Amino acid sequence: MICCGSGGKDRSRVKWHCPKACGKTYENCADCSCTQYGRTKYTKAQWDIRLFTKIPGGIAKRKAIIQESTAAECVNNRIMHHYGIENSKARGKKRISFFTTVAGVNIHLDAQLAKLKALVLFDFNAIFGLKGAA
Repeated sequence: MICCGSGGKDRSRVKWHCPKACGKTYENCADCSCTQYGRTKYTKAQWDIRLFTKIPGGIAKRKAIIQESTAAECVNNRIMHHYGIENSKARGKKRISFFTTVAGVNIHLDAQLAKLKALVLFDFNAIFGLKGAA
């Protein structure tokens, strides 16, 4: 088989083509198809992280890493959609970085206040003078 480059720009694979169909050899190939184009094979690269993971699947460490990445994606989703960074009119790295930092601080404060409220250590009604609100 002769290497014919990649199998496309968006694919991480290598294309192999029959030498007889490429005109490199005129010997009879038992594996070739009878079409004029010839047999084509694709192989994946060794650096493909979907096939060759650094941490074997099904172990506790991998599950913990996946849970961390899921939590990070939830925070990213909240920053982008709930705080409007995705639809922001701001341009430039500094401005977007500032708004993203403020959104991250707000998310952290929301989590801390929810925890204090659940533990009943912080009474919002008494501080703000609210009556009848639960």
